[in-house]
Amino acid sequence: MPPSSRPRAYTTQRTAAGDTPTRMRARSAAISPSLSNQLKRDQLDCLDFQTLVHRIERIADHNTNVAKGVIALIESKMDIPEDLMSILISAAEIAFTSYDLSVQAFFSKDESSTNEIIDKEEEIEELFKKITPLPLFSEETSALFHMIFIRESIKKICHYAADIAELTIDRTYKSQIY
Repeated sequence: MPPSSRPRAYTTQRTAAGDTPTRMRARSAAISPSLSNQLKRDQLDCLDFQTLVHRIERIADHNTNVAKGVIALIESKMDIPEDLMSILISAAEIAFTSYDLSVQAFFSKDESSTNEIIDKEEEIEELFKKITPLPLFSEETSALFHMIFIRESIKKICHYAADIAELTIDRTYKSQIY
């Protein structure tokens, strides 16, 4: 579908300030009581959605980094030690699962899994301690660079998932108070 015919909320165009249309709409609703009323959301909820959109955008950026790093490693045909690869895959599974659970918890306002999601950050740190510093498995430094790039992006994905879980906790308590 050409960009001009896509619904505005689904475009990925950014303004000069780096905002997407969805984030701009959430920000506008947070500032304007009449717009937040039209959307049937209170202003605090609009701020929470703005924060959620920002975290999802950052996670998408880091998912892209992981994909680019994996592609570069595959193209370089580097022989990566099995234990190193196994830890990275385990950490990625934890991070991606945490992300999925955190978004589901946010929309359902279910805080039951949020502490578990937050604790996953520490679990990933423990996994990465097993491979830090990364073993020198190649004379080619670009492979090591890509492994570090992937590792740090996985950590960030889990960190942003924990942020979303914390946002869910705040959002749940706000709805109980107000």
